[in-house]
Amino acid sequence: ARPGSYTVSALSALVSALFEAGGPSKTGTMRDIQLIRNGKTIVHFDMYDFLLKGDKTKDVRLMPEDVIFIPPVGPLVGIAGYVKKPAIYELKGETRLLDLINMADGLKSVAFKGRVQVQRIEDHQFRTIFEGDLIDIEKNPEKNFILRDGDLIKIFPVVEIKNIVIISGAVANPGEYGVTPGVTRVKDIISLAGGLLYYASNQAEITRVKVTQAGPQTERFVINLSKAMKGDPQHNVPLEINDYIFIPTIPEWHLYRTVTIQGEVKFPGTYTIKKGERLSSLIERAGGFTDKAYLRGAVFIRPSVRELQQKQIDEMIDRLERELLSVSSASTATAITPEEAKRYTR
Repeated sequence: ARPGSYTVSALSALVSALFEAGGPSKTGTMRDIQLIRNGKTIVHFDMYDFLLKGDKTKDVRLMPEDVIFIPPVGPLVGIAGYVKKPAIYELKGETRLLDLINMADGLKSVAFKGRVQVQRIEDHQFRTIFEGDLIDIEKNPEKNFILRDGDLIKIFPVVEIKNIVIISGAVANPGEYGVTPGVTRVKDIISLAGGLLYYASNQAEITRVKVTQAGPQTERFVINLSKAMKGDPQHNVPLEINDYIFIPTIPEWHLYRTVTIQGEVKFPGTYTIKKGERLSSLIERAGGFTDKAYLRGAVFIRPSVRELQQKQIDEMIDRLERELLSVSSASTATAITPEEAKRYTR
């Protein structure tokens, strides 16, 4: 990258001198770096052997007046996608597809061997695309073809097929779980989800979608969880991919319903209530009124009512603003003189 004369240590070797000079430029080769001594080429150094394999056998020690010559870059090919080191690589001699994959440090674990795409420039005129695969590439010369300058190889990921079911509701860890269709059963998934919560209903609903030529067909059925957890085959049914299991809570489940009573009662605070309990019962539990209580000044606040009232007030304000704007626009339109129009718009 920075050609010129360099003063280096007496112990310096070829690689250290290359690093000192910044290495080959984009137009310089990395596959045939030549060391010239006394007018003769004594070493052909392949930087790929050093970078990819750690081979320093040709990293010879330099002598005074040595010349390091870097010829133009050779044929280039690119490999993209699911290889460990996607990049543009320089070819040297006859290079096949498997050689390039090895230079890229091999396929990733999620690479799909069933497809490889090659983009190739033909006669410097147009680009063609052809497809192949990597199955048994080591034994098949047609698949392990010779690469050309400008080739671009694309490696694709494996096809993602989710073999999951969804469980929601009264279990410890609702979510998606992997299944083996026809083998994994309801009891297995509930166990994986951490088990039922103590307020779970004894019934669960399973929704299943089947693919038919007329379109998706949805069916639902209910199972008894007590029997399913005991292994009853009529209720501990085998699951299919994309099943949705819903485990409801017992009816009207709420751990606590609370209200707050403040002011002139003997024991103000936050109390739990049961369904249907009346205000008089709450006041009695709070010890009744103090001697200073003014009963006609009591205030009852319910958040849901307050939110509804605020919403109605906001809607009324919006409606009044629209009506005022409509009246102003109509007056301006019927004004006779510019002075009248200005008066109506003030």
